[in-house]
Amino acid sequence: MKNELLLISIATDSHRNIGCLSLYATAVEAGISTNLLFIPREAEYSEEEFSALLKENDFRVIGISLTTRDFYFAQTITSHIRKCLPQAHIVWGGIHATCKPEECLDYADSICIGEGEAFLIQLITALKDGVDITDIPGIGVKVGDKNELVMNPPRLIADLNALPFPWFDFEHFYVLDACGLHLFGPKDYVKYARHNGDGYVLLTSRSCPHRCTYCINSFLNRLYDDNSSRLYRRLTVDNALKEITHALSTIPGIGFINFMDDHFLTDNKWIEEFCEKYKKLINLPFIIRATPSTIKDKQISLLKDAGLHTVQMGIQSGSEHTHKTIFRRSFKEESVLRAAKVLNHYDLECLYDFIIDNDFETDEDRDKTIELMLRLPKPYVANLFAMTVFPKTDLEAMYKKRKMTPRIDPYSSNYFDFNNDNFYYRLASLIPLIDEEEARHIFQNRDDQQVLSRLNELFLEKVPPTP
Repeated sequence: MKNELLLISIATDSHRNIGCLSLYATAVEAGISTNLLFIPREAEYSEEEFSALLKENDFRVIGISLTTRDFYFAQTITSHIRKCLPQAHIVWGGIHATCKPEECLDYADSICIGEGEAFLIQLITALKDGVDITDIPGIGVKVGDKNELVMNPPRLIADLNALPFPWFDFEHFYVLDACGLHLFGPKDYVKYARHNGDGYVLLTSRSCPHRCTYCINSFLNRLYDDNSSRLYRRLTVDNALKEITHALSTIPGIGFINFMDDHFLTDNKWIEEFCEKYKKLINLPFIIRATPSTIKDKQISLLKDAGLHTVQMGIQSGSEHTHKTIFRRSFKEESVLRAAKVLNHYDLECLYDFIIDNDFETDEDRDKTIELMLRLPKPYVANLFAMTVFPKTDLEAMYKKRKMTPRIDPYSSNYFDFNNDNFYYRLASLIPLIDEEEARHIFQNRDDQQVLSRLNELFLEKVPPTP
């Protein structure tokens, strides 16, 4: 049997590949016979099991979605496809293919630059009809005897509401893990849903109005001509809720909604409509992401009434110098404290992001982060990240300009690769967990060996190992 398309997600320990899910929904709506395969753990991958799936279905096109960390694993999978289905067209997509098209084309037949829904349908149609693919917007491909690169500018999907919403198809999704190759069912959904296994993840928007140097949006904004007002697009409230309603009707046990938008709090009218309809139609606890400047009492009050349970807020550093010269983010300490006070007032679970391991910061900068953490109202959870330099970000350009080498290799590690012996990392990990007076005592007496011993003792006792 000749099936048309296999999509492969290799996101680690997760089925939260919203891009793959959106591509699947788009392909199915276009009448393309499609399967989606999750390979959540490289250590559990089996070439034999994978090859059996390929041989049984004889796919014409196979798409692999990858981040930078997945690059080497994607090479391995591609080599196995070449051995089993040499005639299949292999296309790589995802953020790494967009950022590093040249190196990806050393392995893939073509790559997708930017958003892939319209691209994928055009590619499959062209390959099926035997026509030239080099004019497709967003394609990267090598042509001719000299393997000359063709890199076409990507096409932005102007109206997200024109796309079908992502959904889980338990009849046509597979997972390859320690149990072998099998259909991806509700139990697998729970297994790889993280947290309590009852969350549903979605995006109501794409892009972000900010251009932080460490974020891939700093590159994507340049890719799409720096027009942030054009890049930021959002579903209508009705279409966002339609996806959630469908998920609740098809996936057993969902009890929590996880909005992955980089910037949830934007338009007041959208938020007001969302709160009214979400409470009526969904009425489940949910999490959003926000920045301090967007936290407003009125919006948070409405969202709390609608079911808001958790807010993840990006703070990153307590140093104005770091924000201004390294991150290129607006920062006012009073704005952070005001936002935290609002969230604390509404008794919300607060997750605060900090980049605690920053090659550009001085101890003075790091001290300011610790001081800010000590002033934040408790309870809160500190989400700590080590500085990770991803390809084509503005941060990568800063490293190159200063002829610095990042400590963390994004191809083989991640932003939880901390220097565990670092004083600032250990203290920042502990501040939300211990009494403020003790934390401040440790901070102010860091040269005392007995105090450092107490810090290390508390760290080993209270801080769980990083993933």
